Amino acid sequence: MANLRKLSGEECIKCLKVYRTNGDVSAFDMLVICNMWRVRKLAKEFLGLGLSIADLISAGNMGLVEAINKCELDSVTSDSFGELIDIYIRNAMTKELHLFGQKKWIKSLSSVIDLNDTEKASLVTSGIMFEDEIEPLDNNQKFHI
Repeated sequence: MANLRKLSGEECIKCLKVYRTNGDVSAFDMLVICNMWRVRKLAKEFLGLGLSIADLISAGNMGLVEAINKCELDSVTSDSFGELIDIYIRNAMTKELHLFGQKKWIKSLSSVIDLNDTEKASLVTSGIMFEDEIEPLDNNQKFHI
């Protein structure tokens, strides 16, 4: 990999405009790669809350991509772009921590109650649980989370 450096605010805005107006994937790649340091830095702030650094970075990367795709070209400036990216990254990590907390709570609750198929389907549909986390208990097709 080539030596990459942090982009200045002006360089970020130029890349953002090239990507958003022309669909230039190399400008998008440059924005993502040169701002990944933000994800790593912010992930360290969330350590110890239950998620691994890899999960935090994964969530943060999704926030970074969302920021690049959703920020308003007319209102973002070279001074505000970094702060905007940080907000999206923090929000993505916070959402992932929230889902993790819900999963832990539901797993502990499931040891006390049995969920019916509708309740299980609702958890899967809402993204709280994944189908592979719902395990059959016995041959009677009851499930346990």
